[in-house]
Amino acid sequence: PPPPPPPPPPPFQPGQAPAPPPPSPCVHDDSKCLSGGDDCWADPNYEAQTCSDGYTASPHPDDPRNEGRYTCYPPHCRCDASKCSSDGDDCYASPPGEAQTCRDGYLVVPVNDGQ
Repeated sequence: PPPPPPPPPPPFQPGQAPAPPPPSPCVHDDSKCLSGGDDCWADPNYEAQTCSDGYTASPHPDDPRNEGRYTCYPPHCRCDASKCSSDGDDCYASPPGEAQTCRDGYLVVPVNDGQ
C-alpha cells in the first residue's frame, strides 16, 4: 500500500498565530437575571441574586445603594476587592478627594457611598 499522506501544515507558523480577541466589555445585561420574574429584583435575605450563562450578579450601577436591585456582568467582570488600588488598598475612596481605582484592568463598581 502507498504511504499515508503527510499531515496538513499548521494554519500558522509557530509564534505567528493571531492574538485572541479581547474579552467583551464589562457592560451589565439585565436579560441574564434569574430572579423571580427575571426582573433583577431580589431581596438577598429571601431570594438569591443569580444570573444565567455564567454571568455574575452585582449591584446595579443605576441604583447601587438598593441591595435588592442587581444586574449581571460577563464572567470576566467579577468583583474582586483585592484589585482595589485606592489609598490603603481598602476599596474606600470618596471623589474628588481620592479617585476610585483598580489594578489589572478591573473596573470600579460602586457599592455604597465612597466604597
